[in-house]
Amino acid sequence: MELHIEKTYFQNQKYSFFSGCDEVGRGPLAGPVVGATVTFFPHLLPESVESQGIEKILGPFLELGVGDSKSLTEKKRISILKSLGIEVPQLKSGKRQLFKGKSLEAFSYSIEEISPFEIDKINIFQASLVAMKKSFLRSLRFKNEVLKEFVENKGRGVLFVDGKYPPKGLDSTACVEPVIKGDSKVVLIAVASILAKEYRDHLMRTFDTEYPGYGLAKHKGYPTKAHYEALEKIGPSSIHRKTFKGVKEFYENL
Repeated sequence: MELHIEKTYFQNQKYSFFSGCDEVGRGPLAGPVVGATVTFFPHLLPESVESQGIEKILGPFLELGVGDSKSLTEKKRISILKSLGIEVPQLKSGKRQLFKGKSLEAFSYSIEEISPFEIDKINIFQASLVAMKKSFLRSLRFKNEVLKEFVENKGRGVLFVDGKYPPKGLDSTACVEPVIKGDSKVVLIAVASILAKEYRDHLMRTFDTEYPGYGLAKHKGYPTKAHYEALEKIGPSSIHRKTFKGVKEFYENL
């Protein structure tokens, strides 16, 4: 993975932090949509490390083979996270967390999920943006306080967002930069995509025991033939999205 995009902003030296966010789960018929953000704070690095450039700073991620989560096998994604001190079953939403490792003390991450109920209420496009926005703002929290003073004193940061349409209302906090196919171009987005996918996949495996018969552990809620057949046989569950084709038909005549 090249670092052209990150380098352009990092060399500017006017930004107080750098974040990358992505979402997973727009297409499934069941389960939440999940957003994740990875944020890097240059001021937390030793001065000697910061002066070595973005290649050295992001080196630990590059050495692990970080890339678009969809292009990596599940085994590879889990291996990458383990190397970063993360066990997938221990991932949590709604909490700012730190990577483990001496070279990663300047990085934090956060995960947020938007429920099927909320997806049906505001639509999947808006829900995806909300998931990313909430995860980004969460990544800027220390002791449950948004770093308002930090941003005011040190200036705005940069938020790289995967895709064409970024969340709105963040201009006072960050320079928001949408990057098409960003999970294969920006390291911070790529790590965020891995976190989001593994968190959601694990969640759907747990749902498989709570809502048996749909095969959620296998297809993770996506619209497969087996999933449609299960819906025809037993109907939708409480975690199915009522506004999605293949599910909404069960509610139209109620």
